[in-house]
Amino acid sequence: MIPVDYNDEQLMQIQAETLYVLNEQLQIIRINEANAAADTAFFIGSTTQGMQVYVAEWMPESFERELHLHLREGIQISHLYTLLGRYYAVKDIWAGPAYAFSSEQLEHLPPPEPDVILIDKAQDTLLERYFPDLIEQLQLRMPVVGYVSDGAVVSVCCSARTSAKAVEASLATTSDYRGRDLAAKTVRSWAYAVKQGGKRPLYSTAWNNVNSQRVAAKLGLRQYGVDFNMTVVTG
Repeated sequence: MIPVDYNDEQLMQIQAETLYVLNEQLQIIRINEANAAADTAFFIGSTTQGMQVYVAEWMPESFERELHLHLREGIQISHLYTLLGRYYAVKDIWAGPAYAFSSEQLEHLPPPEPDVILIDKAQDTLLERYFPDLIEQLQLRMPVVGYVSDGAVVSVCCSARTSAKAVEASLATTSDYRGRDLAAKTVRSWAYAVKQGGKRPLYSTAWNNVNSQRVAAKLGLRQYGVDFNMTVVTG
């Protein structure tokens, strides 16, 4: 099944619904992960068509009003930091590009190469050497795809967050195997598995993660927007 070709604005909305659990008013309840902390104050998804703003349901209405006023002048991080700091102590600021495979790319994705395999419980010992923490999360991270070398997974791409329409990628490659195009091959095979499940594979990263951006470039992914969020200290 090939997902439909969404425009940038639609992709950003799908990504927001994948990254976060939203209520009926499209407010953020929490990150879309099991046992995740409710500490994201707001998320802004920017595309060439405009900005989509999602605010936590527990943030005061006065903050949301002020936020929208500030955003009339675009995203000015120092102003947003000061604004949010009047309500909560700021924990972290995150920003980076958001990418997607086009429908044409998805249609022509090749099946995985022999060294790239779908990891389930029967193969989880392959994760022990470099990615042992993933073993106990395996069922929550499906599909999990790994590039195997010398009897171990050396590059792994799994599902960071999943929604009804899309799956967000999480990629890691052990240091000794970087720079060999293994990460791109692993992500491509993961996307193939996601496509087989009838969902859209999404890939996003931080601006300071140059290696991850190189992977996106090697895959020929299209940047459809920029993600920006701020988390706070709660409780």
